[in-house]
Order: sequence, then C-alpha cells, then structure tokens
Amino acid sequence: MIRQLSYCIYALFTVLSLSVTVYAAEIDDLVNQQQLTVKISRLNQSDVVVKQPVTLAIEVATDRWFAKGTQIGQLDLEQSVVLPMSELAINGTERRNGKTWATQVREITFYPLKHGTYAIPAISITVSINTENQGIVTGTLYTKALEIDVGLPAELANLKNYIVTPKFTVDVENDLDNDIEYKIGDAFTQTITFKADNVPGMMLPVLDPPSISGLSIYRKPAQLLDTSTRGVLKGVRKETFSYIFEQAGNYHVDSQTYYWWNSQSNTVDSIHIPSLNWIVGSEVAQLNQPHDFSLTSFDQSHLIYLIYVVVFVYLINKIRNHVTLIKRLWNKLTKKQSRILTQRFLQHIKQHEYQQASFTLFKFSQLTNQKNTPNNDDHYVTSLRKHYQDSVQQTKLLDKLLSAGYGKEKLIFIVEDAKHLLTKTNIQLSHTNTSEVKNRIKLNLQ
Repeated sequence: MIRQLSYCIYALFTVLSLSVTVYAAEIDDLVNQQQLTVKISRLNQSDVVVKQPVTLAIEVATDRWFAKGTQIGQLDLEQSVVLPMSELAINGTERRNGKTWATQVREITFYPLKHGTYAIPAISITVSINTENQGIVTGTLYTKALEIDVGLPAELANLKNYIVTPKFTVDVENDLDNDIEYKIGDAFTQTITFKADNVPGMMLPVLDPPSISGLSIYRKPAQLLDTSTRGVLKGVRKETFSYIFEQAGNYHVDSQTYYWWNSQSNTVDSIHIPSLNWIVGSEVAQLNQPHDFSLTSFDQSHLIYLIYVVVFVYLINKIRNHVTLIKRLWNKLTKKQSRILTQRFLQHIKQHEYQQASFTLFKFSQLTNQKNTPNNDDHYVTSLRKHYQDSVQQTKLLDKLLSAGYGKEKLIFIVEDAKHLLTKTNIQLSHTNTSEVKNRIKLNLQ
C-alpha cells in the first residue's frame, strides 16, 4: 500500500514537472519556429543630448493573434526620469512572407540627466498567444540589451537649469497698474505659465519668488498638466503669486531668464519674465502747508475779530476737554472700542470681506499691545504674526484668513474661527491708566 502511494506521488510530481517544461517550451517553440518575434528599437536615431527624451519602442509580433494585451516589465535606470508607461498598446498588422502578422507596440520614454553611455538592460515581456493546436499559450520573453550614448554640447556645460525641446513659451499675467500709487494693504496677483513640447510639466522650471523687505508673497501650489496632441507630449506648469504691500516705498522685482536647448536648431535659446516696478504710498494723510499771514495784511478790526475767535475757541476746548476725558474714561471702563471693533470684524467675516477683516483684526490687536506695537499701519501683517506667534492654532487661522483675503483662490473663513482669533485679545484697563486719567480730570477741574 505504501509502495503504491509512493508511485502515485512520484507520478504526480513527474506530470507537474513535465507540464511546467511544456509551458516554458511552448513559448520558446513559437520563437524558434519564427511564429513569434520581439524587437526593441529607439524611435529617434539622432544624437541624444542630456535632458532630451529618448523613446524606446518594443514590438511583439505573431503570425497568429494575441489572446490579451502584452505586459511590459519596469525599466529602472539611474540618473534618469522614466515616464509612466501607457496601459494601451499600439495594435497593428503587417505582411511577412505572404502571411498577415498581428503586432503590438509599447513605448517607454525616459530623460537622461547626465552625459555618457546608458546601458538599457533586457526588459521582460509577458505575452499570451492563441496558437493553432495548443490553445492559449502564455509566457515571458526578454528584449535585447541596448547602449545609448548621451552627449552634452559645450554651450550647455555651464547651465544647470535648462530643458530640451523644440518649442518653449512663457505667458505672464498680472493685475499690476503702474499708473497708480498703491496703499499699504493693497495687493496684486501674478500668474506665470510655462509650456513646452516633449517635456512633462514636472520637468519645467520651478519659480523662486523674490525675498523683498516690505512685501508678503503667498504662493499657490503649482498646477501641472500633461496632454498629448497627435502623439506629441505637451507639458504645462502654472504658478500663481500674490504680493501684499506692508510698507511704503518704491519696489522692483528683477527680470528672470530661462534657457533651453532648441532640439530643432541645436542652439541655446532663452525666454524672459519681465521685471516689475511699482510705488506704495504712505497711509498717513498729508497736511496742507500753512499759509503765510502777516499782520500788515489785516486792519485793526480784523485783528480784534481774530483775537475774539481765538479766545472763544480756547474756552470751548477747555469746556470740551472735561467732557472728552470723562467720555474716554467711560469708554475704557466699558470696553466700547473693543466691542465696536469686534462687531466690525465679525461683520466683515460674514460678508466675506477678508481684507477689511484682517485690517480690523490688526486694530483690535493693538488694544492689548499699546506699549509694544507702533501706532501705524506699515507692518500690520507682521504685527499680527507677532501677536499670535505663541499659538500654533491661531497662527494657522491667521494664515487662512490672509490667504482668503489676498490669495487668488476663493476660500471661506467661518465665524467660529474668527471668534477664536478674538480670544487672544482680552482688553483690560490697568490701574495705572485709570489713575492717570482721574488725575488729569482733577488737574483740569482746579
């Protein structure tokens, strides 16, 4: 009994081994009998430059037909960017020795990042062929290894950031008006769009915003888009910046130059982003220059009338001074200014007026920092950041409010978050300030 069981197990392993051998031999038989071929080639046979795309075409052909799509193994190359391969094969037919052959072509594109010789290893191919006698046969084949030489023209030797393309353009849009004088708190938006043929969006130049004192620059995430038009890859990179004016002055942003190797003319070309210039005026109103009066221009009656007016104004101011001090003390005790700014801030939030809300929040924060914060509007964004620097959550809420007010993307800032920002500034009237006001009242009453 045991001997019979051993024979059965041996026979089972023998059958399995033979089936695996037949499975592998069937694919080899199709190749040996010239019923299945595999070929790899480079589409563009011209000299390759560093960062120029290289496309490999892998063609599988059979005199029968394919049972399903051909699967291509992953190409791993150091010092290169390999684009994701399309899941769709290019199907076709051709005549060989009077017979019709079915073909499937898959393409792999990579961008070499250094000069020298690139060794392309054998790439695995899994195929399924519907044969005449054995039914569907599935197996794995391998392409031949290749070597591709990549050169670096002398003109590119000292350039690091460049691309290789037959066409490269840049489009610059902004709402900056050079004919007006801006005010502190104003802003403008600049959008820069790069477009290139045969280059994916991720390989187009990355813009570095300038660092200029007196400006806050907000950058939106870059928008990358790759499309194919008649088999030509077109890459797009779109970046948007918002410039917010925090200080008065004359501002200048230098022009920027980007280089590219023209693969049609084999020359170095360049594109430019123009410079920017604008003026930000002061928020403080300019006083009119006093007129130059002389006593000789008045007769005696005019002089007496002027003295009466001066004395009358002086007396009125003395009377109003007591009322003003009492009203000021009352407002501080009842936090009237705080309540007014709170209502105004929340009203701006409800009406989605986020720029006005940011400036009102700055005024509100000054009530608790009267000794440390300069009483001007030149640095209100900087002052707000300093005011909330001890709270990570409130700093994030402040950035969200500023982005909603000055960013190009429409964001909604909710009232609950706005109320959370107000919890930082609890207005308290110090004992010293109250005593100071009371003493001033006593002195004026004497």
